[in-house]
Amino acid sequence: MQLAKRVAKPIGSTKICECCGFQIENETMSIFCDTVDLSFLGPGLPLYFGFIKASIMFLILLAIVYTTYGLYSNRKGKFCVVLPNGVSLPDGFCSKNIFNENSLVNKVN
Repeated sequence: MQLAKRVAKPIGSTKICECCGFQIENETMSIFCDTVDLSFLGPGLPLYFGFIKASIMFLILLAIVYTTYGLYSNRKGKFCVVLPNGVSLPDGFCSKNIFNENSLVNKVN
């Protein structure tokens, strides 16, 4: 049944699997558990999962900061213009709409 080989905290019981020698009765753990709760697996696993959590938080923070700055600076650009009806754009210019206003093309100059 493979209950003895799953990553779970062993409960103080005497039931041992005949084929592998691990305890059958164990307590399942949440995927969002604290890394200190994994200390029964050794010192490396809590450090590894702590590093993964910190890296994900750092990447999310970095993405938020750079996305906010990029949108702000693209919106401040003055390259795309609003034209009156019936006037066509010369080559090399862009019309101002929500996509061009928030993209890199708006700050070409």
